[in-house]
Amino acid sequence: MAKLGLEGQMPSMDWDTFQDRHYRPHLLVANLRFGRDPASDETAVALFERLAMALDMAGNYAIKKDGAYIRAAFEIDRDAERFARVLLAKTTAGEREWASRSVSRIDGAAQRKIATALRQLGLKRPRRR
Repeated sequence: MAKLGLEGQMPSMDWDTFQDRHYRPHLLVANLRFGRDPASDETAVALFERLAMALDMAGNYAIKKDGAYIRAAFEIDRDAERFARVLLAKTTAGEREWASRSVSRIDGAAQRKIATALRQLGLKRPRRR
């Protein structure tokens, strides 16, 4: 489901809709299985959403949980780079489907970096249920 941005744009999109509308977007894949409780995976997805909103993405993006991974796709390279920098992601070899690809893991260091970024942007981490 898409959410309207401040200027009427639709930055957050459903994964399949995003894939249909954007040719060779930029991908970030985060592994959730590094010192995390699998029950908190949905919290990690919510954290990704909050981070994307806080970073005020210029283009469209989509976030999807896929097994032990969260996939975030971005229309604009600058958005992907900013998101990857916060997650301490590393650039990997590209694939045909993606203009660029980065990988990260959601470990303690990444969680702290995200929480710090959200605090600096005036947002708090979502609470665990």
